[in-house]
Amino acid sequence: MTDERSGGQAREREARGRRRLVGAFAAVILVAGVAAGVAWWTGGTTDLEQEPREEVVEHAVPDAPASPTEEPVATVPETEAPLEEVEEEPELPPTPTWSRVPHDDDVFGGPERLRMTGVAAGAAGLVAVGGDDGREAAAVWTSPDGEDWSRLAHDEDTFGGPDRQRMNDVAVGEAGFVAVGNDLGRGAGAVWTSPDGQDWTRRVHDEATFGGPGNQVMLSVSTAGSGFVAVGGDRGREAAAIWTSPDGEEWRRVAHDEEVLGGPEAQLMLSVTEGEAGLVAVGNDADAVRVWSSPDGDEWSRAAHDEDVLGGTIRPLMSSVVAAGPGFVAGGHDPLANDAAVWTSPDGQSWSRVECEGLDASGPQSMRALAEGGPGLVAVGRDDAAGTAAVWTSTDGQAWDRVEDEALARPGTGMEAVTEGEAGLVAVGSDDGDERGAAAVWIAD
Repeated sequence: MTDERSGGQAREREARGRRRLVGAFAAVILVAGVAAGVAWWTGGTTDLEQEPREEVVEHAVPDAPASPTEEPVATVPETEAPLEEVEEEPELPPTPTWSRVPHDDDVFGGPERLRMTGVAAGAAGLVAVGGDDGREAAAVWTSPDGEDWSRLAHDEDTFGGPDRQRMNDVAVGEAGFVAVGNDLGRGAGAVWTSPDGQDWTRRVHDEATFGGPGNQVMLSVSTAGSGFVAVGGDRGREAAAIWTSPDGEEWRRVAHDEEVLGGPEAQLMLSVTEGEAGLVAVGNDADAVRVWSSPDGDEWSRAAHDEDVLGGTIRPLMSSVVAAGPGFVAGGHDPLANDAAVWTSPDGQSWSRVECEGLDASGPQSMRALAEGGPGLVAVGRDDAAGTAAVWTSTDGQAWDRVEDEALARPGTGMEAVTEGEAGLVAVGSDDGDERGAAAVWIAD
């Protein structure tokens, strides 16, 4: 009985020793297999491959005869040389293809010229605003997708008045849509609001806010935090003018500061946008481009003037600004070169002029509006040499390409504003070809 138990214990010890040898061998093979797998996945050398290999030490099993022929040899398979990484060119987004929304005289036409000057995309769809010269009134159009449009019925109390009313721009925020413009009868700025783009209210005129000794005009509006900011001009002071609102309904005029908003020549803000660095407004005086910035819409400063960037022999025009690219991108026109012009800034304070072939077409061109969309950025405007609409695109605000598209080639057309909706890009403007004097819409996917 004792001999049998001793023999069984010896056999068990021998089996355990062999299992330990097989386990050590398997562990080495597993490490080598993971390294080869990571190398194949990454296409290059791994940390595992660069670590020194550990030797497997054989231990004699007690009470078991050693046999050199029974010792397994642990081998590590050689890994292939790491593949050389090839840096692939990033795939650029395709250039949008444009088409003109077919003209419908009941929607886009009228007895006198109609013009769309602003467009915004919200949860309720698209809203375009502008003017109806026949009625000397403001005008609003809506669309669920950019293709099917309807004109809101004229309401004299909302869109009309004793003299010409016009909406110049529209923005959408938490409170809904806000449109700004001017009331020439009073020589004052004017504001309209709508929760959904369909039902509009004209904000009650307040002479201290919207009026003054000279004509006041509101040309551009943007979100500012949870509220809005609008910019334009004060002809009485020949100065830039700024208005702010927490909700689009209650407005106040930012106090005039001659050092910031005034000067020896007439100052005018043409466009405003909100970015990570705060608010930036761009415009002109009689001599050069001017840029203003604010952290909150209340305190404003004017960027130091750099004649080489913002000036010129003939005054350049900076007509639109958007928060994009390196921080901010502005577009306009250089009358000396007769070309479209682009400026960029990381913070709204220091600016540089973009120089690229895509802006150097023959004859005069001008950018009227910019927006994020397409391959990154899109700018719209006019080719005054051909008398047609014009579109430029850019991935980063630095390199620009002029879009060549048959849908843009109708004489007498021009784009005034652009936005990106759920279905793609939407640009609005006018069509004066064939003496039509109509509003016009283009879309791109």
